[in-house]
Amino acid sequence: MNGIDFHEENEYRVRANNHLGRSDSPKMYRFLVDKKIVSNEKQAQYLSLVVSVFSLMLAYFLYSHLIKVPKFDYVISRDGQKIETEEYINMLGRGEDPLN
Repeated sequence: MNGIDFHEENEYRVRANNHLGRSDSPKMYRFLVDKKIVSNEKQAQYLSLVVSVFSLMLAYFLYSHLIKVPKFDYVISRDGQKIETEEYINMLGRGEDPLN
């Protein structure tokens, strides 16, 4: 029947799309090529990869610098002096307690 094989549905879809002038590339790639943002689908793939990596890096930056709760790594003694946590632990180990 005119070279159309109905045994495999996926193969028929590919042949029909080729016959009708449609491509199997994602719509985003076709959009980028149609709007002349990139010149071919390979460049569209690279652009989408770069945008994805940039988005992940931006999300990491925002999370690590803007959203993260700041750590308080010091203790304030009774006289208002800041003592680093490690130094405070060492002082406790020596039997000193600057908070008392």
